[in-house]
Amino acid sequence: MAVVKIENTKLNFNKAGTIPAAVAVDASDGAAVVYSGKEDARILVIIENADSGDKKATVTAGGGVQGVSDLEITVSGTSKAAVVLESGVYVQTEGDNRGCVVIKGEDDNIKIAAIELP
Repeated sequence: MAVVKIENTKLNFNKAGTIPAAVAVDASDGAAVVYSGKEDARILVIIENADSGDKKATVTAGGGVQGVSDLEITVSGTSKAAVVLESGVYVQTEGDNRGCVVIKGEDDNIKIAAIELP
């Protein structure tokens, strides 16, 4: 499974928007959430667990000075979690995923979606 690019669903003030379908990711390649040119405080990452047991999602450390360690998020069975991630800590600064936050799932039961707030 190759890295899946997750495009942010952009919301507008005072207008309902559709919550995007989450995309399955895996432990080896993961998903890349686009942060390039975006304000990090306005990106809401949704992590969904399709399995009945707890699963972990790992946000990989970014390539900048602040990117010193990964962040593990445990999502309870058949539930969702939401997180706003600091770009300085988690955005990749080089390679194919430059300008993205990379999230890997324990297995393909972990699914990712992203919403860009106004």
